[in-house]
Amino acid sequence: MTTRCNLNCAHCYAAKWMLDHEGATDLSYNDFADSLQKVAKAGIRYIHFLGGEPTVRRDFIDLIRVARSNGIDVSFNTNGQIHDDKIIDAIFNLKIASVTVSIDGVDATSNDAIRGKGTYNRAIKFVEKIADKKEELGTNRPEIQIQMVVTPLWHKRINLAFELASSLRANALVISFIELKGSARVNASWLSLSYEEAFEAAGEILLGSMRHPELNVHSPIKAKVVEYYRELTGFSLPVSPFECKALTTRVNIFSDGTIAPCEVAHEQGMAEGLLVPNIVQANIKDGWSFSYFDRFASQAFDDPENTYANYEPCNRCIFLFRICTPCPLIGGRKPIMPLCLIADALLTKGRELGGVSKVSDVIRADTLRAVLGEIERARRT
Repeated sequence: MTTRCNLNCAHCYAAKWMLDHEGATDLSYNDFADSLQKVAKAGIRYIHFLGGEPTVRRDFIDLIRVARSNGIDVSFNTNGQIHDDKIIDAIFNLKIASVTVSIDGVDATSNDAIRGKGTYNRAIKFVEKIADKKEELGTNRPEIQIQMVVTPLWHKRINLAFELASSLRANALVISFIELKGSARVNASWLSLSYEEAFEAAGEILLGSMRHPELNVHSPIKAKVVEYYRELTGFSLPVSPFECKALTTRVNIFSDGTIAPCEVAHEQGMAEGLLVPNIVQANIKDGWSFSYFDRFASQAFDDPENTYANYEPCNRCIFLFRICTPCPLIGGRKPIMPLCLIADALLTKGRELGGVSKVSDVIRADTLRAVLGEIERARRT
């Protein structure tokens, strides 16, 4: 919706895109409104607004109103720093489907180190305002979704993330691991978890999902990792499908109107040599037919068996294509799914010993050391 933001978060993945497209301008109100009408006529019934920070656009509410008046359901991400009465009222008057609020810590200390002083309390207040008004009006809309990125500042307190979301009367919790892009790559030394820490955090996230059925939990934890923790704990831990949704249920339209199948494809320069479509000029009345999309579909989906032949451990995983289809554009001679590789190694060792619970701390440490060495060798190639 916009490249502008009122924060400068230490882990912002969008910072790279904004730097690469420095000088690009956001769509004007008229072009944006016309584009909303265009996609509505093409059959689009749902749009999720991102940024930057969507609420910094002065015409933010007006554009949502255009979308809703054209039959489009709307949700948006926000850092929750701007919450005057106009925005709160618009959320309810325009029947917004979902509001996703980013809070990247379980307290002010862990959040504000990343997002800036005072951001935690302001975001909490924003969520509370929405939750209070939902109760006052007796409505289910909007769904309140808390979005959190696990960092070393709180990775051993995962349970508090669930307690926070529940106490805020949120409907959903999105809890993920940091993507080393943009500002996050620059600050990786103090923001990124080791693979072993991330693997342990994944287990806590799965347990939290089970203990908090009131929350709809979304996390990019693949089925192989769930399989390991199910065997370790004996609990029927939740597993969610993991798949690429580009061109099937989703396309990306950037703030300057550029249309792309997904962010990864665009970052990798897949459109090089092609006429990149823009929503302002594009004719989508009869479908989203672009050479850019054709190239993406060919490279990403035409030969899935070959695409994943070198993915480790996907190439031997029973869940591949059944419930898990990783991003087909990871690249490299030997793409690695680190947490799955750890889970696979521990499961294999456990079956040799009669169950993962019989894997001693010493054997576990040796197994992890071997896997991490394999990951490092693959990264170098």
